[in-house]
Amino acid sequence: MARPASKKPPSPSLPYRVEAIVFAVAMRTGEVEVIGIPFEHRGRTWAIHSIVGLSIDDTPCYTVSDVQTGRHVPKSEAKTLDAARAAAIATLDAVTAASWVESFVAETAATAV
Repeated sequence: MARPASKKPPSPSLPYRVEAIVFAVAMRTGEVEVIGIPFEHRGRTWAIHSIVGLSIDDTPCYTVSDVQTGRHVPKSEAKTLDAARAAAIATLDAVTAASWVESFVAETAATAV
């Protein structure tokens, strides 16, 4: 008879400090202030943050939004911070140069006025 393998519960990850940014996420009902972990990609600042309005029992837990506009990056939802960042980068890298200019360059010029 084979001995059952003793499974230890996974150890929680050790705490570590991160840089944070407070910004407004655009919601259908208005803006909601969140705390996120910023990163730069394609010349813009994005931030990983908890999904607003999601029950603690629901997953995924994290998503990525544009810090300047508060707009969510589609398909960036994930269970971990690193996975949300990687998913967002994959989505952002798939945006064509023309679509990027249409979405962000014109908007940046409009907000500068």
